[in-house]
Amino acid sequence: MKGFKAAIVAIVATAFICFVIIFISRFQTTMGLKVIDDGENIEPETIVKEEGVFPKDVNYVYAEGRDIFHIKYDIRDSVKVYDLQSNMSEVVLTPINKDYKICDFFKSGDYYIWEEEMGFCDESEESGVSYMGWAIYFRVGNEIVKVDEYKYDGSKDKDTLKIFNSNLSAYGSNLVYKSYDSIPGTDGKGLTIKLYDLSSRRSKIIFSLSDAEDIMVSDPYIYKNYVVWSTYRYSNDNIPIGDIYVYSMKSNGYTILTRDDGYIGPMIYENYIACGFYTKKGPSLALINMNTGDKKIITSSDYSLSPKLEMHDYMIGNGYITWNDSYAESVDVYDISEDKIYRLKKAENSSKSSNSLLNVKIYDKMVLFIDHVFNNRNGTSISETNRYFILK
Repeated sequence: MKGFKAAIVAIVATAFICFVIIFISRFQTTMGLKVIDDGENIEPETIVKEEGVFPKDVNYVYAEGRDIFHIKYDIRDSVKVYDLQSNMSEVVLTPINKDYKICDFFKSGDYYIWEEEMGFCDESEESGVSYMGWAIYFRVGNEIVKVDEYKYDGSKDKDTLKIFNSNLSAYGSNLVYKSYDSIPGTDGKGLTIKLYDLSSRRSKIIFSLSDAEDIMVSDPYIYKNYVVWSTYRYSNDNIPIGDIYVYSMKSNGYTILTRDDGYIGPMIYENYIACGFYTKKGPSLALINMNTGDKKIITSSDYSLSPKLEMHDYMIGNGYITWNDSYAESVDVYDISEDKIYRLKKAENSSKSSNSLLNVKIYDKMVLFIDHVFNNRNGTSISETNRYFILK
């Protein structure tokens, strides 16, 4: 939960920002991340099964086993799979609709699931342009099935289409996503969260929200028999405050785990929920035990530093959690079962060059990231390498 709407422009901009940040803060020793003792730092091999590199043109959006699925950001005309063993890529699917772009991809077992849109996949790609239509499909074997779609017919406000901008999440034969649709029992429309059974090809709405323009809903995330999401609004201090929902497929109902608090954007693994926790001090990465209600902070932003250190873009995998921060100086993973942080890689900086470790993602037990080396004097790029770790 969950996502990949980063563009090449954003990555380049992030790399330049990281150059400025590291140049300013190279001699700072205070870090806002949770302090990691040397015993937790020096032996990442205790959880690393394999590490290596893969081509820099592989713009990863998903991984499974030793396969890395990727989409070329500027054209988005196909999903390809790169095999670490053969070092070869091949096309696995293309858009069904003419002039549509593939904006999201997910694989669950034998199901290949994707969402394609007419227009731009991300508002940042073309400010002010509304989506003209979208569709979700899955492929199993040689069969392609349409899950859902929307096409602008000229009679509705196109701006409502932007609300679909949602990452897909699937587990087994169940898919969850966010859309704008008719709300059951009413004559109106609004934001809905849908649960779709890929095997029976049946869909149902598990949550809906109408007439609440100031309320936002995070992307839903599914694991085994649970779906999690959050609703939130911004306070007068521009801090998100809301509720975390947990839907059980067994009971066919949901509970509210946290209320009117800064816990937003949940992802789930077993009985643990990883989410952002927002305060005036900046966003933190939190872990909530669903069974006990216990909460802990894994890592935090530090706005007292100059420039500010800010945590962002966390992901949950098979027992591990990764995140990014604005300094881009390390690749860290949190082991949920061991309650321990491992530093897999640290930036190697010298008087002539520095490197930023960007776009850290985890899929199952594969950690992917970009190692960008740049010149300290003028900020120009020296090299860019895609790297991976496969965890035990």
